[in-house]
Amino acid sequence: MKKKWYILKIKNGEEKNIINKIKYKLLKVKKLKYIKYIFIPTKKYIKFKNGKKQICKIKYLPGYMFIYIYLNKYILLILKKITGIYGFLNERYNKLPLNINYNELKNIIKKNYNYKNYNYKIGENVIINSGIFNNIKGRIEKINKNNIILSINFLGKKTEIKLNFDNINKLYK
Repeated sequence: MKKKWYILKIKNGEEKNIINKIKYKLLKVKKLKYIKYIFIPTKKYIKFKNGKKQICKIKYLPGYMFIYIYLNKYILLILKKITGIYGFLNERYNKLPLNINYNELKNIIKKNYNYKNYNYKIGENVIINSGIFNNIKGRIEKINKNNIILSINFLGKKTEIKLNFDNINKLYK
């Protein structure tokens, strides 16, 4: 019994209910061992509210769910009858859907566990998003492993300050 990764198209906002329905239906027909993982692709990001840092999650592929399952026509029929499941990605007429390549899934999982993409370069303009220098623009002078040194214009003078990566955002034009 070889399990593979598949992508389910589902009703957005019903992810947890659908997971529970899948487990219940497979448990009812004594086929729960056919399923190993269910993965809802989310992305973590950092948000500042009232000066406090919060780590939040957002779905970055809403309406899709990844499932690691041994799929045959019987299990496929059970899954398709669940309310909220619209079908599989790469679905073929009268055949099992095509599974997803593990390397593609690995890239999606990597994105899921990264808080922020730190692709900053020396000389790049950024904006500070917290602290007493909130909303002040600066230029990156040095990049260290855990922090950066910014050059800002403060009280008419060029001043260098040391900040964490979480305290700045890229300045988009």
